[in-house]
Amino acid sequence: EWLSRKHPDPEGEQLRTLQRFVNMLANGAVSVESSWSLRLMFGRNEKVTGSRWKATLPLAQFWLDYASVPQAFQTVPERSHDPGCPVLTED
Repeated sequence: EWLSRKHPDPEGEQLRTLQRFVNMLANGAVSVESSWSLRLMFGRNEKVTGSRWKATLPLAQFWLDYASVPQAFQTVPERSHDPGCPVLTED
């Protein structure tokens, strides 16, 4: 979720939260269980233990792609050279 209309995380708040959580995983301090919806659909609970996170994360790579997250744009009445093409602007 973007925190402003022009930048996904202008103060780095969400990035710091992600870093803290990944550090907790890497230190083996957190176990993660399946969501209730997956438990309901498949009838089993998957759990990744802290020790497994600690062993796995040193081999992991992360890719943060905030540019692909769709954002709300407002269509304005002015048109480009093509009258059928709306001009999109950010508020």
